[in-house]
Amino acid sequence: LLRQQRQHRPRRQQLLLQPQLLALALLQQQQPQQHQQQQQLHHLVIAIIVVLLLVLAIVIVALVVVALAVVVLVL
Repeated sequence: LLRQQRQHRPRRQQLLLQPQLLALALLQQQQPQQHQQQQQLHHLVIAIIVVLLLVLAIVIVALVVVALAVVVLVL
């Protein structure tokens, strides 16, 4: 009986370790992908901010031009 228990214990430990090792392997594979996705997301956010700033600048320039035109017309 003791021999059987001793034989079964290492197998159980191996079975317990295998899913953990698989999970670790999967995590290690996913980390670079997640990093790439984060970088892409980061670039996307920067691009959106730049576009918004450009639009804001264009709007401000347009308002200034309109204001100048109004001032010139009134004067």
